[in-house]
Amino acid sequence: MSILKVIILCIIIYCTESTVYDITTSTLNWQSILNNLKPGDIVTIHQGTYTTAGSGYFQLILNGQLTQPIIIQGAPNEARPIIANPKTGLDAQNILNIQGSNFMLKHLAFTKGSRGIRIGPAVTFNAVFDDLYIYDTGSTAFTANDAGNEYYNLTLRNTEIRNTSALATMGGCVYFGCVNDLCRVRDSLLEHNYCHDTLGLQEGYRPGFQVKVPL
Repeated sequence: MSILKVIILCIIIYCTESTVYDITTSTLNWQSILNNLKPGDIVTIHQGTYTTAGSGYFQLILNGQLTQPIIIQGAPNEARPIIANPKTGLDAQNILNIQGSNFMLKHLAFTKGSRGIRIGPAVTFNAVFDDLYIYDTGSTAFTANDAGNEYYNLTLRNTEIRNTSALATMGGCVYFGCVNDLCRVRDSLLEHNYCHDTLGLQEGYRPGFQVKVPL
């Protein structure tokens, strides 16, 4: 086989075209951009507040590749861009439902809604969440606990979570895994995270970090 044929074959098998996106508060289709990312795509979101459309329901599916992850990040040397749910009451949606593989979210803030970031509802792996700020949520801020799922290689680090007590429900910081082994989180990492002010005026059970392991 000639060298040219080998090069062409390698390009067809291993290389995909990636795109770099720059999002500002005037980018009206920012949710559509995030919903259509391909392996290797990089999104930089500039400071400001980005409110999810309609009822606030936002399901994001990111499927990168091990050598070409999808990266969504706040702009360096700027305040974290804030992704906000439009509602705060009992009928509020989660700020973000996210699933897939080989992706990273970095230097972003999330506020309002019910749960903050829900990993799922499908199996998710090789995902990194770094330098996030999640606050003023109605319930638990960060969860990976959908029954029937096995999550693995999840990383949550350098993240601050506060004021998870807007509703009279369980409003802790992080919930990994399920009771009675109904789902599993394995080979994952929680490091350098700061959870505070989970208790409010309303009664309720609001723990910091819950990590369920099979007995």
